[in-house]
Amino acid sequence: MAKKSNAQQHTDFQKQVTNMLKTKGAWILNVHGHMMQKVGIPDFQCIHRRWSGFIEIKTGKGQCSLIQKKVIRELKDRYYPALVLRPTELTIRSSHYAQIIIENERGIEMRLCNFDDLLDTLVRTCRCRCGNCQNFELCLHD
Repeated sequence: MAKKSNAQQHTDFQKQVTNMLKTKGAWILNVHGHMMQKVGIPDFQCIHRRWSGFIEIKTGKGQCSLIQKKVIRELKDRYYPALVLRPTELTIRSSHYAQIIIENERGIEMRLCNFDDLLDTLVRTCRCRCGNCQNFELCLHD
């Protein structure tokens, strides 16, 4: 089997993440990919009764650009969750992504979760690295 390009890995992983979130009742707004959008906006917005926020997909060694980091920081400053999802290296080699790494915009790993537990993990992940805050306005850990 030929190795997938980073662009194909990105597309496949994003499709699996969005399809899984949709099966949990989420509404997905794809905000990436047209020329009239503001530069640096994360790939999509997830809207669910338990968690709503922006998600940026990264695969391989891809990192957030400076403008993406700035936009994600601006969203967080407005108390709106914005996270980076990345498949684990092990799962890239298979056709199904079993585990997902949740990172902040700086590439610092916040949590590791099983694919099927993503929504529950997003609910438990606050905007800071501690992952325990229940109220973003009172969070002082970031």
